[in-house]
Amino acid sequence: MLQIFFDLGLSYVIVQFISHEFVKVKWLPCGTLDGEAVSKDRILHIIKVSMKWYSIAATLLICFLLPVGFLFFQSKVTADIYFQWRLPWTLLVITNALNLLLVPIFSLIEGGGLITSIYTIRFIQGVGGTLTGWGTLIVGGGLFTGAANCLVCFIIGSGWLLIKKRELLIQIFTKIKSDFNSKTTRTFSWWNELWPMQWRIAISWLSGFFIFHIFNPVVFYFSGPVAAGKMGMTLTVTNALGSIILSWLTVNVPKFGNFVSSRDWISLDRLFFKVFRQSTFLAVIGALIGVCLIWILQNGFRIGERFLPAWEASLLFGSTIINHIISCFAIYLRAHKKDPFVWLSVIGAIMVSLTTIVLGKYLSTKGIVIGCFLINLLYGLPTASWLWYKLRKKWHSDENLICA
Repeated sequence: MLQIFFDLGLSYVIVQFISHEFVKVKWLPCGTLDGEAVSKDRILHIIKVSMKWYSIAATLLICFLLPVGFLFFQSKVTADIYFQWRLPWTLLVITNALNLLLVPIFSLIEGGGLITSIYTIRFIQGVGGTLTGWGTLIVGGGLFTGAANCLVCFIIGSGWLLIKKRELLIQIFTKIKSDFNSKTTRTFSWWNELWPMQWRIAISWLSGFFIFHIFNPVVFYFSGPVAAGKMGMTLTVTNALGSIILSWLTVNVPKFGNFVSSRDWISLDRLFFKVFRQSTFLAVIGALIGVCLIWILQNGFRIGERFLPAWEASLLFGSTIINHIISCFAIYLRAHKKDPFVWLSVIGAIMVSLTTIVLGKYLSTKGIVIGCFLINLLYGLPTASWLWYKLRKKWHSDENLICA
């Protein structure tokens, strides 16, 4: 969560652009890039500039979050507890910054289609970080749990790159050194090609982040910690479902980019509709199971009291399904290196925020979930569907559309 405001969707954009270039580039057995010279040079230039970007982002993360955290803890806790927080907070911020530095290389590998490798290492990071976190708690590490988790993720990620992708790292740093020592002709313009999509993705991501994180503070303010806790527990379940089913599509993002770059609309649509149907079906099944489990827990187990009433949870699960469909349409269109959904996201964030505050004040959690569901159903879904249908038809029939 600390990284999202400093990543701003750039990792996703890098994957999109690199997937387009990989139509003319391939992986050699040794792990380096080979293929058409211009495309290979563009990929290496994207990674070179991305590494500079993330180095700056990591520095800003440290310079901003360290003092903000110190000021926050100083104002909220007693002096002795404040000094206990300082070192753990410092380590947490620094380890998050270190992980930011790995993002460009992992984005290159993912954009290059090595999805299995990327998701395997992310799984290992998740398991390793979780075990380390629990171990830290068991031995009395307490406040150092978050930093320990992030540190292990960095060690696993960087270690894997040094061992498995050493030749690729050498190729990248050779490119950086070569460009630094000589005046080379640029084949890629960050500001003209990548930035127009990056700032739109950043706004879309921030809008979505704001929507999903405004519920709890509003409920806490108007209805107290108990209601906020129930909202938080229910959101944890629905957000988990959303992340799992969306991964069904995100693992295919590089393939979408390949098809768009080669203008193979038939293969693009065939793959998209296949994973769209599968993931949406699983979303519906998962939502039904989730609602049933909450209803069962609330009618026989005390743990059920920690969730919102089943009918309120059903509306949150319904919003999750609708958001999944909208996200599918967005992923499809973004594969064209464009993001026409940016203003839809902003307007949606404003509408949800206003209804959350107003309905949350008078109707508490039930007003919030009703407002969110109706906005997604009556505004988000129809607008996204219309935009996707219109632009898909236009772009796939427009010979002037530049996709590569």
